[in-house]
Amino acid sequence: MKTKEYLVLVAICLFTISSNEIITAGSLRGNLILSLQEPQTPPTATEMSKRETEWMKKDLTLTAAQLPKVDSLNYAYAQKMIDARKNSGDDREQRRADMISLRDKKKVELAKILTPDQMKQYDISAQEHRGRMGGGGNRPPQN
Repeated sequence: MKTKEYLVLVAICLFTISSNEIITAGSLRGNLILSLQEPQTPPTATEMSKRETEWMKKDLTLTAAQLPKVDSLNYAYAQKMIDARKNSGDDREQRRADMISLRDKKKVELAKILTPDQMKQYDISAQEHRGRMGGGGNRPPQN
């Protein structure tokens, strides 16, 4: 009888330890939970441009005249970036080069719309964001 009680107690302890390990692993890294979820679909050009425009409107204090121009530019470049990702396939270096080229071209066009002070703020914020993202990307900060 003692042996059965002992085995039940050991089984309960092992189950508790295993459950805690799974919960801890899931809550600390999110890998367990995320692996069970559906893969995320990439944002659309509309979603990307809307997020960027909202950030720019708030942080750069865009004027009413600037807003539609910036919104249109953001949408055009969001679509170009989506197309570049699709066209680069698995070639990460090509994708990176394409993204940098598009970012630089967009910056030239933005400079025609924004004031010099707004451009400075845009550059600072974009650089901070790239630093948070490990050196890549030109997405606006997420609040």
